[in-house]
Amino acid sequence: MAEEKKDYSAEINETKSKIASKQSQIDDAQGEVNKLKAQISLLETARTNICKAKQNIVNELAYENHIFDYDNLEVTVSWSNFWDGSIVHRKYMWRGTKRNDFMDFEYQDFKTTAQTYYDNLDDIADAINNKINQLNTQKAEHEGFIGKCWAAIDNFKRKIDNWTS
Repeated sequence: MAEEKKDYSAEINETKSKIASKQSQIDDAQGEVNKLKAQISLLETARTNICKAKQNIVNELAYENHIFDYDNLEVTVSWSNFWDGSIVHRKYMWRGTKRNDFMDFEYQDFKTTAQTYYDNLDDIADAINNKINQLNTQKAEHEGFIGKCWAAIDNFKRKIDNWTS
């Protein structure tokens, strides 16, 4: 008796359909990951700009040391050797009534306002970091175990950034 060949075309078509369905899910997940990466990138750029603004405030608060009244300028000169060469170090200190007037009025108000602005920028930077953490966690849901591990590490790093900067 001749063996009959079994028709597997139904099983093949069902398997192809499952493969197409899984590929569609993969494509949807990759699209979501790409969208989340784009959002994270924009937020990271915003956070970088905010951190630069914070540094500008720090620089402005240190500006007092760079405003000179040359009639009341105290200069301290010291020498040091560096690789058999002499280096001159000059330290300038602004002294006198103009400095005192500046410090008593305008600069103190500026320092208070600048500190409030700095604190607000810091809160915004922390909120952006928290949003990036949230998006990283969502992205990791689509990336499997390794993605979740990287998201946990990144989230931990960002929490440290929030505490230290």
